[in-house]
Amino acid sequence: MPRKKRKSQTRKKNKSFFTIKSLFIILLILFLSTLTTLYVLHEKEVLIFNFDKINKEEKVINQDDNLLKEITLALKKQEASQKSEQAKTQDIQEVYFESNDTNASKKDLILEDNRTNKIQPIKKTQTPHKAKKPKLAIIIDDVAFGAQTRKIKQIPYRVTPSFMPPSSIHPNTPKLAKSFSIHMVHLPLEAFNNPNEELMTLKTKSSYKTIKREIVKIKSNFPKAVYYNNHTGSKFTSNLTSMDRLFKVFKEESIKFLDSKTTPHSKAKIVAKKYEIPILNRDVFLDNSRKPKDIKRQLRQAIGIAKRRGFAIAICHPYSSTLEVLKNAKPMFKGLDLVYISEI
Repeated sequence: MPRKKRKSQTRKKNKSFFTIKSLFIILLILFLSTLTTLYVLHEKEVLIFNFDKINKEEKVINQDDNLLKEITLALKKQEASQKSEQAKTQDIQEVYFESNDTNASKKDLILEDNRTNKIQPIKKTQTPHKAKKPKLAIIIDDVAFGAQTRKIKQIPYRVTPSFMPPSSIHPNTPKLAKSFSIHMVHLPLEAFNNPNEELMTLKTKSSYKTIKREIVKIKSNFPKAVYYNNHTGSKFTSNLTSMDRLFKVFKEESIKFLDSKTTPHSKAKIVAKKYEIPILNRDVFLDNSRKPKDIKRQLRQAIGIAKRRGFAIAICHPYSSTLEVLKNAKPMFKGLDLVYISEI
């Protein structure tokens, strides 16, 4: 092959290789540029999402701060009112007055009000009663079916059943509740993790209007129920804003609350003070274990609390093993009064 022809072919090959190489570099640059653009867009979206999330969290925190300020102010007013009442009581002094009546030889106890100088006779105090027995209230949660209520009625002392609101699964709870002179409502509240929650569970996102509507409906089904306690509710009861909405409705509907204490972070006590609503707390769960020996051990713990403090509240469920233990547990309660929740 002539030398010139070989050189020409070599130049063509070099030129072709250079063109391919250039195209490859251009495509690589375009690819890297696209990746960089996509990455920047992604990071921007993440930043926007995080910014929105922070804004939402700040709004929730601000709402809780405002609510706490409101509750603190209400508590300060209550404290000032109590101090005022105590001051009035201190202004009234006990003195003795000897009557000029010849028929009266004994001194009569009177009160003298330093502000008005009025003398007011006091009625003689009655002799004190004998010391009362410690009280134990046993609440049976999750009551929903006739078979459960029939077994509960076989327990030979006072217990308080807490009925689930009616649903498609257990529609007859209002009718079953009517056969008990004292009963409660077991109100479903949102938990952090409960895949089997009730259909009408109140959520932390539930508005005041939603909560009001549901409570009014429940109250119409259980008109004699004065006390409500929470079914689950670890998420709801630990949320200050949600509990404030709920207790506002409780105040309007004259409902009292028993905190089942499904979380140590419950805000029930704080909000109850704001609305001046009576509140009780569960002391012992009897049947976290359904074994009879464990249920009896928990009963002994509740009895011990009642004897030390004067009262105790135990919560259990209508499991066959639990109801059987309760049916035969009367000898354990010597020296105690078994009472309804309304008697605590």
